[in-house]
Amino acid sequence: MIPSISELTGYSIPTVTKFIQEGISEGIVTATEKVTSTGTRGRKGMMYSLNPETAYFLGVDTKHYGLIISLMDITGRIVAECEKKELGFMNTPQYMEKMCIAIKKFISECGVPKRMIARACFNISGRVDTEKGVSHSIFAFEDNDDMPIAEILGDKIGIRSVIENDTRAMLCGEISRGGTKAYRDCLYVNASWGLGLGILMDGKVYRGSNGFAGEFGHINAFNNEIICHCGKKGCLETEVSGNAARRIFLEQIAEGKSSVLCHTSGDIQKITPHDIIQAANNEDTLCQDIIERMGRQLGRQLANLINIFNPEAVIIGGSMSKDNDLLLESVKMGIKKYSLKLINRNLVVERSSDPDRIGVTGACMVARERFLMEYFASQPQNINI
Repeated sequence: MIPSISELTGYSIPTVTKFIQEGISEGIVTATEKVTSTGTRGRKGMMYSLNPETAYFLGVDTKHYGLIISLMDITGRIVAECEKKELGFMNTPQYMEKMCIAIKKFISECGVPKRMIARACFNISGRVDTEKGVSHSIFAFEDNDDMPIAEILGDKIGIRSVIENDTRAMLCGEISRGGTKAYRDCLYVNASWGLGLGILMDGKVYRGSNGFAGEFGHINAFNNEIICHCGKKGCLETEVSGNAARRIFLEQIAEGKSSVLCHTSGDIQKITPHDIIQAANNEDTLCQDIIERMGRQLGRQLANLINIFNPEAVIIGGSMSKDNDLLLESVKMGIKKYSLKLINRNLVVERSSDPDRIGVTGACMVARERFLMEYFASQPQNINI
């Protein structure tokens, strides 16, 4: 009902009424039924809903273990999805071409006319300026200098596109799935091959002045002389990430430590972080030690952020969080030890609702948000807000 929409959005009732009328005329909004309103002395009010066939939104999530593509209608319902495990991420022009070919094939087979897909969003790790559509880390090839990567990708698949940092997209996915519940302030940790951070402040995703907020993995935390892929030494990510877990495991094996993975794996060099997690769950001592140490170190650095931001919750997501109670409990121990008791007293620390799919859901939501923002921005400005 209009009063409820006004209360939720903060727009005045005349403004909401105008938007709804325009939405109905354009087929975006439909009137459903009249229901009795408790706030109008029993009078009946009209219920409105979005027309699910108005527009669709494509989400693309690039991961080390594969490519995930999803299509969402305007109501937030996923209508088609696929995973290409053979397309594990590589930062090369060849991979980008293969990715776009796979996306176009998905579009042709999803059952929704291409003209109905209003926007697409690509999740990209590293430094991403969503507003300008520029990536400074991934797909930042010399040949792309004259055009934002969002435009290049959009041209390749034939759909207007945006890009978003993968961790912030995961946070957006959690919000849409209700994973953040009623939290207004929370920190989302993406513990995957790398380490990222999404920040929710006062109910809004915080991006920073240039869109680069959340480079948690690149704070200087160690004097280990290990060069991070960012070019700096001692980054948190060099000791706390899937890539770090694999490196530490191989170093320990080279020093004479033993693990069940040495006997069950055909090639020890092909060990993945997931293998280490599974071995830890099966009580492999070496793998348990690696996961526990990473969790405590992560908890210690999160404690610093908790003391600064005073969030309601910390959500641990990413591929390293999946089936990994040991990591979660170790993080909790680190937070409890190093953050102020008064601040962490009511803090909730929990795992992501769906580490595998939350990112692509978030990508669809970002695409939808951009479409709706542009739609409302195109409306006449002489209205009461």
